[in-house]
Amino acid sequence: MIMKRQEYVFHIGLCWSIFAGLGLILMTFAPIGAAQQSQPALQITSPADGTTVSPGQTVIVSVKSPAGVSFAQVAVIGGGPLASDSVATSLPSQFSVVLPTSLAPRKYQLTAVGATPSGQLFSSAPISIDVERSDLPTAITPDQTQLTFQCQGQQTQLRIVGSFSGGSILDVTESSNMSYISANAGVAVVDSNGIVTGIGTGSTSVTVAYRQGTSSLLATVSISVPPPVLSPSPSSLSFGNQAVGTGSSSQPLSVTNVSKNQGLKISGVGTTGDFSETDNCVSPTPLAVGASCMINVTFAPTAAGSRTGAINIANSQAIIPLAVPLTGTGVCHYVSITPSPSSVAVGGTVTITGSVLSCTNSTQTIVVQFILTGPLQSGSCSSTNSVMYTTPPFTLPANTKKMMSFPFTVPKNACPGSYTITATTSVSGIAVDTSSATLTVRAY
Repeated sequence: MIMKRQEYVFHIGLCWSIFAGLGLILMTFAPIGAAQQSQPALQITSPADGTTVSPGQTVIVSVKSPAGVSFAQVAVIGGGPLASDSVATSLPSQFSVVLPTSLAPRKYQLTAVGATPSGQLFSSAPISIDVERSDLPTAITPDQTQLTFQCQGQQTQLRIVGSFSGGSILDVTESSNMSYISANAGVAVVDSNGIVTGIGTGSTSVTVAYRQGTSSLLATVSISVPPPVLSPSPSSLSFGNQAVGTGSSSQPLSVTNVSKNQGLKISGVGTTGDFSETDNCVSPTPLAVGASCMINVTFAPTAAGSRTGAINIANSQAIIPLAVPLTGTGVCHYVSITPSPSSVAVGGTVTITGSVLSCTNSTQTIVVQFILTGPLQSGSCSSTNSVMYTTPPFTLPANTKKMMSFPFTVPKNACPGSYTITATTSVSGIAVDTSSATLTVRAY
């Protein structure tokens, strides 16, 4: 319940002396014992989470121990200047939390903390109370009416001050009565706490509104986001399909200094996801206006499916690194085939090496069959469709790789030309994947 109080005394000195006596250091609460894990040791039962209250009120906080833990001392603490003015020695119990009349409108957390007779410390799950005034401000004023970012991706939080009757001036930035709307989300976006993020080049505005019932107060903040100082070409890289566990050929990315009047030092280049890079961009010498440097990016998927990442390029002018999107698709072929040598005369012997990779998250029993298929030609030689090798069934655990190798002699009556080695992987007798490699057969 919430009681109206005409006068209040803020017991901050008392609260801190209580906490010192309890020895309640917030980051050292011991875990609840095994016998008590199904029920919390401490729980705030009222007020309900999210209850709206007014400055100048006293909030009565009820606390119990659903797990039946005995406590020597229990108190309630909160965000900002909130705390109970008493300590309980048994539960259930009630605590008075005084709300100063000068409290800024926003949500505050309350948490019950306690110590058992043996000194074990516990805390409850926090609840929030929403402190809001009942009167509308006479005016709201942003701390900045014009905001100019240094670069795209930069963030800043607006601060809004409300002037109330009686001379009170309070920070209302995070009040539940506040709302923020960007006129152009392509230039800048803003969240419910007034944090603005520059997205793209241009100018826009954020409308700030304090609403209470049918009444509202509005203010506007102008936003300007400059063009980037580095321009990538292309603006993104796509690598298409790539076998899991293998690396792609590199793709080039050119980065140009498009600032108007100064050299830029590239201080770092890095990738995220299944991508890697080499570059000549990072240098103690600034990149001159109009000059470019090169980054070569490769893709090595670690799993099947769509894979995303970015290449981040930090420079001496922008706070936020330039991020270039990277995409690719991991394709999991159970077997990667390597013939050695890759060219052999008819009647010669070639060694076939297969790298068998797990393509699932479970253990499987696998059989792999290798077949050599040759060109159809007329003449004294003949084409071939020979089974090269069939593995005995073997077990492949998840996220593992198995190597195998076998010799194969090319039939003497095979036609010279390009042949395909096909590996068919079967799981429980059902073919699930094929992969291939090329073998060149020469005449004597």
